[in-house]
Amino acid sequence: YVVFGYVTAHRDILEVRVLVQGFRENPDTVERLIESTVQNLTTSAFAQMDQKEFETRKSSLRSDLTKPPSNLGALAGKYWGQIWDETYCFDKVKKEVQYLDGRQFASPEALKEAWEATVSEGKRTKLTVKLFGADQTTGETSVPQVRAREGLSMVTDLEEFLAASADEDRWPHKFICE
Repeated sequence: YVVFGYVTAHRDILEVRVLVQGFRENPDTVERLIESTVQNLTTSAFAQMDQKEFETRKSSLRSDLTKPPSNLGALAGKYWGQIWDETYCFDKVKKEVQYLDGRQFASPEALKEAWEATVSEGKRTKLTVKLFGADQTTGETSVPQVRAREGLSMVTDLEEFLAASADEDRWPHKFICE
């Protein structure tokens, strides 16, 4: 298996992305394993983090947040996204650093709670993409029969999905500046 994962922010959306490529297990089994791993980070990595490691990680994040733009393009890019999406939160980094240094984020427990809120069922929007390959000997693709589970939608055609859900508010738009 090839496994890759990371966490990143897109405006006000936190993305936790895990990619797995392999053939030993079917995609449904792999999805359950990924979900279990993401949930277990709460009880393993974050729960066992000591104050020193937490402060080191906070310092690293503070350094990344406050690093000045390296060129004119980076400076423009720092503000253009906020102009483009009309959020105008030009002091976002300042507010993020204030939160990082505030009393509400002073211990590893705060990080654990933030992670739990991010990955808990019902408080997130989850998108799962499963690709099914062809059998090497026959060339046939075997896509299992699937049903949408409660609270989930099954999408087999992206254009059809986007047209049918055009009026739905899929992503929240709450910003630190509000």
